[in-house]
Amino acid sequence: MKIFGSVFFSFWSLVAATALLAFPSCKPTNVVKNEATVGNSILLENFTADWCSSCYYEMKNINKQTAGLGNKVILVSHHWKDDFAISHSKELGSFYKVSGIPLSMIDRTKGLVSDGVIFYPGKLTRAVLDKKLAEPKSVTILLTTSYSEGSKEIKVKVEGELLRNLPKANLNVYLIQDSIVYQQAKGGDKYVHRNALRAVLSGGTWGDALGVSQGKYSKEYTYKLPEKIGKFATDPAQMYIVAFVADAVNTSGDNTKNVVHNAAIKGIK
Repeated sequence: MKIFGSVFFSFWSLVAATALLAFPSCKPTNVVKNEATVGNSILLENFTADWCSSCYYEMKNINKQTAGLGNKVILVSHHWKDDFAISHSKELGSFYKVSGIPLSMIDRTKGLVSDGVIFYPGKLTRAVLDKKLAEPKSVTILLTTSYSEGSKEIKVKVEGELLRNLPKANLNVYLIQDSIVYQQAKGGDKYVHRNALRAVLSGGTWGDALGVSQGKYSKEYTYKLPEKIGKFATDPAQMYIVAFVADAVNTSGDNTKNVVHNAAIKGIK
């Protein structure tokens, strides 16, 4: 019986080894730690204003081109010299030489729609978005949020990994609010404004250093939500944290280097 058992075991061991050679896809694979991975989202930033009639029409194209993509495309609306506007959007807009609006940018990357970083949102196409979404990501992001009704505190944890050497990469954390009903030129008095930037939890215009140029990172933030931001009431049910990792190569001059490597979005509730 021992001899039979040994022969039986040897026979099936040979079969298994032969199968692995015949079907390479069955072989176990090693995960390369610094290999880029596809995942998360791209950041679509749009400079707009409630007094801008062109913005109403251009927003229709953004909605059309992003339909069905869900959180794969994260929209952040930077309002420009209107009742929604905050100082961060003005600083960012000045760096990207925003004068007339509407203007948009995808991952703050040059040459996707126009020769520069910014472009007219009416020229955005689904093909551009699909191509960008297919690109591998060199940064991972895991976003965790919580909100206390009692203290009104939003707690945010952002962690992940830089899968290649990115010495200039910073973490940016935005608070946006969706579905604010307010006037819009050509859109009437009850226009629904999408994903308006309401606050910046990270530091300065270009975010916070990650503490590593490659490898794992983790940062936490706490923000006390006021009853109003500007003239608009805050609504936790419609508020989201957007976190993204972007290079902070230049803070003046050349505006083509501060590309976004990955982004994530999560509701605060």
